[in-house]
Amino acid sequence: MLTTDRHGNTTTHDNPQKLERKENLFRDYLYKCIDNSETIAADAYGVRHTAFPLRDPDGRAVAIVDISIGELRELPNHENKEVQRMLKLLQTAHKEVSQESAGGDKTIVLEAEKDSEQNRIDIMFDRIMLMDLRENVGKLNARAFAELKSYKEPPKVIHDIVLSVLTLFFQEKSESGELEQWNNCKQLISSDLINKIGEFDPTASDAVNSVQKIAGTLKDVPHGAVAKHGSLPAQHLYNWAFVCLSLLEHSKKMNDKRPGVTQAIAATPQSDVITEAS
Repeated sequence: MLTTDRHGNTTTHDNPQKLERKENLFRDYLYKCIDNSETIAADAYGVRHTAFPLRDPDGRAVAIVDISIGELRELPNHENKEVQRMLKLLQTAHKEVSQESAGGDKTIVLEAEKDSEQNRIDIMFDRIMLMDLRENVGKLNARAFAELKSYKEPPKVIHDIVLSVLTLFFQEKSESGELEQWNNCKQLISSDLINKIGEFDPTASDAVNSVQKIAGTLKDVPHGAVAKHGSLPAQHLYNWAFVCLSLLEHSKKMNDKRPGVTQAIAATPQSDVITEAS
């Protein structure tokens, strides 16, 4: 069992406490989620919870993601969309793992996945996110990018996102400071950029040398700030750059080691017992 707090700190519980259904009436939403294999929202001890099932190929719930939003009745629209997207990707990852466990073919897309089985496991979820975001960016048309190019001087958030994306492909221009000027960035926003994004493998890129700069730039983008500007292309580019950064950081760690160089609760369908952290 894993639990994650509001600060993103994750704890693994090797021997979580078991919850008996008859003794936990206020957590009945968890059992209903398992019984019906459907999303259930409920209040428990004054806190709003939403339980999402992870399903096996037959549609039965095999695990639960229990998200607490405290005293809020519902999440802001942009955060709710992000939660739905992440749950969809988590289900995709679970499906891939299940198929492999049943003897299916392994999915290998990125260069780092070819190095070792442990590497492949470590970056599986990031790779699934990257593939999804490649598809989202690929759907953006000329009108969407015209929105970005229409800025004479964009909000700092927008400039930081575009600068981070362009740094992945134009390290020299970034290091020389050219990309600090918005007019220089605008000239590089084109259909060719979309093609580059669709083919980019962060684990096989020399952009690993720019990790510190990209991390520093994205760190300056406050959580939720992109959604407040209502820019779809900026949101997709931000999500894509963030996943690329995660993969770059993984590659950097692996290179440094070389010589010379979400709450999930395990459950059983129709069970009256759920494991819970004490």
